[in-house]
Amino acid sequence: MSIIQKEEELSALKKTFGILAEKVPHLIKGIIDGVYNSEESEKLADNTAIFYNRLVESGMDENKAFELTREFMKSRDVRNIVKETLGKDNLVGDKIRSTFDRAGEESGGED
Repeated sequence: MSIIQKEEELSALKKTFGILAEKVPHLIKGIIDGVYNSEESEKLADNTAIFYNRLVESGMDENKAFELTREFMKSRDVRNIVKETLGKDNLVGDKIRSTFDRAGEESGGED
């Protein structure tokens, strides 16, 4: 690949990431607002209580039921899902970080 092709590819990549940086926060905010409105929060609270009570009613130890209920709630937390998706030791997060690293190395660390 020629230097000009690499520069064009890098420029397109920077433009793409610029658009993502602009749009993604608004998308995430929309998702969080949709998930965390008062009606949805009430449903989550009700579902969490039902989940816990069913575990205890089935004979599970209350401490173990509490632990599993905590995991149940974490699995429905958008912030936690995003954090896990982009976090270390995750293929998606690793791919994004390596793409940024490569782009920085190819540009000589310049913007």
